[in-house]
This record gives sequence, structure tokens and C-alpha cells, in this order.
Amino acid sequence: MNERTHCIQTDLDLHASFDLAPLCRELERTGLDLLHCSKTAESRWAAVLEPGSDPDSPPDMDAAFRVLLAAVEGLSPDRRAEWDRCERRVFDPGFECCEEPFCFQQTLSAETIRRVAAAGGEIELTLYAHRPSPFEATDDDPAQAGD
Repeated sequence: MNERTHCIQTDLDLHASFDLAPLCRELERTGLDLLHCSKTAESRWAAVLEPGSDPDSPPDMDAAFRVLLAAVEGLSPDRRAEWDRCERRVFDPGFECCEEPFCFQQTLSAETIRRVAAAGGEIELTLYAHRPSPFEATDDDPAQAGD
């Protein structure tokens, strides 16, 4: 388990008043992983995609943004029109926050930020509190008493 603050993954969150399935299918064909695409209780549509990646390599936030942006920039005209009609187009890197290191930084290049803006996207950071797994032994674990 990683006990250091780290970037977990970068999601692409889409929200719209229309069926996102055709847009998601085209984005998925570019190699993005579709986590879900569904109609919400409010008769809206929401979808979450991630860049396909090697699960053994730590995610590089700027590289993940570049993969997502390449997929968006390569959309067909009809799907790009749907992208433009989305109410929200959010690039959302998620971080697990731990006690170490004292200071943790990730950088988005100026070019990547420009491309997000050109695509009409927003950047939203998600920070997750570190919580030990229920399967990890702790100092106050009764099963460890008397050792």
C-alpha cells in the first residue's frame, strides 16, 4: 500500500441533458476506459472516463490530461458537437493524501492548461483522506495484544 501522498487517477467527468452514450462510445474507442455512463434520477446524464494505463506505473497527471485531451481533440464533428453541448466537462485528478511527504506537488504544463481551456474543460481536484485498510494491523489492534 502507498503510504505517501500520490495521484491515484485522472477522471474525465461529463454531465449533460442528453444521452451521452454515443459520445462515450467514441471516446472509449480511442482507448479511454469508460467507468460509467448513465441517466441520473434527475433525468440528466453523467459519465466518467479515465485514460487507459498500466496499473503498475504511478499515474503522471500531465500525461493523463494529454491522453484525455487527445481523445477529445480527435472526436468526429458530430461527437465534438455533443462534447460542446455538455453542461460540464471536468478533468478531475484524484489524490490520496497521506502524512508524507510534507509537501507534494504535481504540475500541469502551460500547454496542457491551454488545451483544456480550448476544449472548454474545467479542472477540479479531488483530495481523498488516507484511511488505513480494514485489513491492516494497527498499534491498538486487540489481536496484536500480548505479542
